[in-house]
Amino acid sequence: MKVLCIAETVYQLINAVNLVVNDPEMSKAEVDLFVRKGHFANEDVYLERIIKERIFSAVNRYSFKDYSKFNFINHLRHVSDILFASRIIGRACSIRFRPRKYDVILTPNGCQFFKYSVLCCKKAVVYCYEDGALSYGNVNWIEREVSPLSKKILKITGQYKKLLPERVYLYNPSFFMKSWETDVCKLPPMKDAVKSDLMHRIFGKPECDYAGVKTVFLSQPAPVSEKVTQRIAKGINVQFISRLHPRNSQNLCIKGIIDHSSSLWEMICAEYITDSHILIGACSSAQTSPKWLFGKEPYLIFTYPLYEDIEHRFIKVSEEIVTKTRIMYQNPDKIAVVYSVDELNECIQKFLSAP
Repeated sequence: MKVLCIAETVYQLINAVNLVVNDPEMSKAEVDLFVRKGHFANEDVYLERIIKERIFSAVNRYSFKDYSKFNFINHLRHVSDILFASRIIGRACSIRFRPRKYDVILTPNGCQFFKYSVLCCKKAVVYCYEDGALSYGNVNWIEREVSPLSKKILKITGQYKKLLPERVYLYNPSFFMKSWETDVCKLPPMKDAVKSDLMHRIFGKPECDYAGVKTVFLSQPAPVSEKVTQRIAKGINVQFISRLHPRNSQNLCIKGIIDHSSSLWEMICAEYITDSHILIGACSSAQTSPKWLFGKEPYLIFTYPLYEDIEHRFIKVSEEIVTKTRIMYQNPDKIAVVYSVDELNECIQKFLSAP
């Protein structure tokens, strides 16, 4: 079996490595990895180590032009790219792309590379692997991310049905709200994978000790406002560790103990985060991953209502994530959504004093 595997974030990369190394079927397949260029920190280091370990048959990096700003010229370019998808992928990866050799497209979501792959890999079926809490929704997250124009072209070319993956790999299959017929498979447990020597050789061990401080502030990139993030962090009146997102600007200044390490959050969760930690953030997979990946239940405080100018879609997605995480928690009272900095501090004190 020949597989085309897509990864655009380090979280997706670690899940892809886990799947290809530890899943009985995928470990026997010939898997080519395609990674979005310049999209996460330490990309060169991780990929160099992955190549050294010979996990994938080939490792390629791609970069597409950004046509997200809508105007007539970009619209025409977008249409042209879709019509000549195979050539565009080859150019984006600087390789001669051979779409006919692939039996499976393995993707975390409906990203641009997936869309082009579906158009030119006509005989390939589509499998998905987990990309955080949204992968468990009652809406097909792949179809949701593909633009209306792309959907029309996929219908014309007879490839639209591939937006309904034939197989989905998840860490917690029992929580998947299936809305179409698909084979739901369990991903090899992350808590076992991160302890392996292989994962440590690729992604390293945690360099920052989170054991001594129980409150952790997690920043996020756009669409979350950095000014509001700064105001919230400034208002916290207890000692905390700040974990800054790699795509935050250099101007983001947050008090507290700063984690300047390049350690993967998943490794930190496995090593240090406990049920007594408090994770504060607008709403991110970093807050939910201790539970989703390792079965731990730290206190969670979501601050997304404090971001007045945030887009409506982010609010709806955040509400969906909070609802799903509360269902998963044995004690849902450990999860709070706050609407002011004063309420945030009250919540922190309440959680710190909990037995």
